[in-house]
Amino acid sequence: MILRFLFIVFLALLSMGAWAQTITASGGKGYIIKGDNYNARIEATTGYLVSLEISGVEVFENRSSGVLTSYYMAPGMYSVVADEVFLEGNRVISKSYVGDVEYIFGPDTVTVKATGNPKVGFNYFMALNYDVVLGIRGSGSRKIPFDGTPGAYKWISMSRAFETEGDAVPISDSALGQTVRFECGDGSVKSLTFRAASMADGDSLAAYRAAFDMENYEEEGDIVMFSPVDWQVFQRTDKYNGFFFFSGKVNVPFDKVYYRISGKGINGKKYSGEWKPLRANAYSGTFEEKVPGYAGGWYKVEVKAEKDKKQTAAVTLERVGIGEVFVGAGQSNSTNSSLDKIGTETGMVSCTDGFRWVKGDDPMIGCHDKSTGGSYYPAFGDAVYKEFGVPVGIASTGHGGSVVSQWQPGGEFYEFFMARVRQLGRGGFRAVLWHQGESDATTDTEYMFRGMKTLIRYSRLDAGWQFPWFVAKVSYHNPDHMSWENPRKVHQRLWDEGLALPGPDTDTLHREYRDLGGIAAHFNAKGLKKHGEMWAEKLIPYINECIK
Repeated sequence: MILRFLFIVFLALLSMGAWAQTITASGGKGYIIKGDNYNARIEATTGYLVSLEISGVEVFENRSSGVLTSYYMAPGMYSVVADEVFLEGNRVISKSYVGDVEYIFGPDTVTVKATGNPKVGFNYFMALNYDVVLGIRGSGSRKIPFDGTPGAYKWISMSRAFETEGDAVPISDSALGQTVRFECGDGSVKSLTFRAASMADGDSLAAYRAAFDMENYEEEGDIVMFSPVDWQVFQRTDKYNGFFFFSGKVNVPFDKVYYRISGKGINGKKYSGEWKPLRANAYSGTFEEKVPGYAGGWYKVEVKAEKDKKQTAAVTLERVGIGEVFVGAGQSNSTNSSLDKIGTETGMVSCTDGFRWVKGDDPMIGCHDKSTGGSYYPAFGDAVYKEFGVPVGIASTGHGGSVVSQWQPGGEFYEFFMARVRQLGRGGFRAVLWHQGESDATTDTEYMFRGMKTLIRYSRLDAGWQFPWFVAKVSYHNPDHMSWENPRKVHQRLWDEGLALPGPDTDTLHREYRDLGGIAAHFNAKGLKKHGEMWAEKLIPYINECIK
């Protein structure tokens, strides 16, 4: 067996020539290709290109369980797998009844060539990595996903780039995310070539701004506010009190900075409306101070700068609050994955991506997967507001389809989540709301439990404070698989051993609460509202205990 495997590798290398490092036929798992500046992997059972890394950039989104990075779709069907996959020279060929796909490997290029069956035809979808945030064609750039046209594109992540050229069309889709698509009907032939690209001046900054919807953000105003900003919620410290944190920069001459707050707290006390000084450094232009405040909102907050007792700059924020803040994490039902969207009925819910705060209507900003559907957070926030009368802030960080092993310390999901935890700061939120389990339906319970235990304990050590975790009991897939034993056992054990507090059991929400007429795992509008109310039922007693 070993000799046969080595012989296959030898023949592959011989046929490829000196340009490539290796092309390995890895038994039933497919082919692994290593070029001068790329790595690729093709599955033998499907014929799909499931991974392509160019100069350190993973082109496809392949880190989430259950997510197809690329697939063929025939008319009236979801996906088609290959009838035959084989190596021929520097090509891996995938044949099926809908057509053929050739993967052609050059020294520093990978070309995908698709030929449709004249009688059937197919579309070939490739899901781009969510870290790829900007597409450039010619002199213009656009945030992705977007609907484009065939041609040459440069794709930008935060620190690296790659190029494509050919017939594939960049498209956006609420369910598929950001993809490129080949349409191969009537025997047509389409191709797309991938290669590394260099980063030009300004590409990294443009990608950063696109990733956080900050394309128009500039530190060029007379007063730049870092905190507070409009719609921001600060976590209260007890029933009636909390703090505002003022931080910013004045870009005009000044010698004094002042603030003024207008409104009345839930304790019935009204702010004086007087201008009060902030600690400011006229040399650096910066100001920063923690100011006591009343729980409640929305408050009007004003900041002004003066030089020789004359106003030189001013800024007004219409909605700032002190209330309850929560961090959401997990997989798709913790993000914006529902086909229906809902919004805050009270207008007292907001959300943040760590930089901006906006009104808490779907989709929530800040999710790692950049999903654009509906979530339970508006209904949850409304229920909490109705109980306590204070604004509610949401920081949603999840990624659809993710498994617990992908959230371990050092991994991308963990670091993304912890970035939000650090941005909110010590005592900056009430609790983490964890909703995940569907993708770990058959994961070994001990393995999953150890992963959750590590995630919870290390996140607290990393943050430097013991913030609470609430963990939902969840495993629902569809009406035929409404409950899976393994993740439910893990969730129960986390509760029993005191690692996490009990969240809602959402497996009890069946067909009438689910998308696509009840056959999906995601919630419809009715389900989103019920889901949010169930979370509030778990959190309200805890909050009452914290503030009494």
